[in-house]
Amino acid sequence: MKLEILCVGTELLNGAKSDAHTAYLGLELAPLGLRPSRSSCVGDDAAEIRQAMLDALGRCELLIVCGGLGPTLDDISRDVAAALAGRPLKEDPALGAAPGRR
Repeated sequence: MKLEILCVGTELLNGAKSDAHTAYLGLELAPLGLRPSRSSCVGDDAAEIRQAMLDALGRCELLIVCGGLGPTLDDISRDVAAALAGRPLKEDPALGAAPGRR
């Protein structure tokens, strides 16, 4: 299966944070027989995220999207992904009650 990693976050592009996600995901995916063919990074801009997702999905069967700071309240990646999939976002109350969730 051909897969790619898309890291989203302006903080990754301006040097405020380092992209440790690609290395981590590569190590975790390898034992599953999954090897990313490409990793790319895009800033926090809905149009740029959408285009990066479309480009990647034109090349691969599986796209893993991760963020520079992790899931934040102002994360727009999930909204862009849901719009591309033509699916509404739904809140899962069980996840909101998970231990350690802020």
